[in-house]
Amino acid sequence: SDPTETATRAAAGEDPRPRTVPFNWDQRHTLNLTATYGPPNAYSVSSIVRIASGQPYTPATTTGFGYGLEANSGRKPGTVVVDVRGERAVTVGGIPFSVFTRVFNLFDQRFDNGLVFDTSGSPYYSRFPAKDAVTLSDPTRFYSPRRVEIGIGLRSAGSQP
Repeated sequence: SDPTETATRAAAGEDPRPRTVPFNWDQRHTLNLTATYGPPNAYSVSSIVRIASGQPYTPATTTGFGYGLEANSGRKPGTVVVDVRGERAVTVGGIPFSVFTRVFNLFDQRFDNGLVFDTSGSPYYSRFPAKDAVTLSDPTRFYSPRRVEIGIGLRSAGSQP
């Protein structure tokens, strides 16, 4: 991820040989699935499933076995998110409506939003909680919890849900 890394390593007396290092944004596997079902003019149910493997990070060790680990040699946890939408066509007083509900993060998965602590490799705890107290108390480091939305939409006379 850093084009000057080889030169920096050589200047520090470390092994300057080029080698394969995953980029910070490297995500080996991403799978997005979409499914929809619904008979015409009745109802519809759809779902989006997003599955992704973890991105690399550089573990931090200061002493002992593993000191000086390679850049991006660790992997963050993978993620799975399922969103669902259901919609039903209704007519009230000759006016066509659709009633819908959307559920984001259906199974209320709690996973990191990209951050892991380099000392633990986990988004949930740090080996130095006093030093990382501000980060540990930040709720935005996790993907948002389950959210349910319910609504009504106006449809044109011949449209399907």
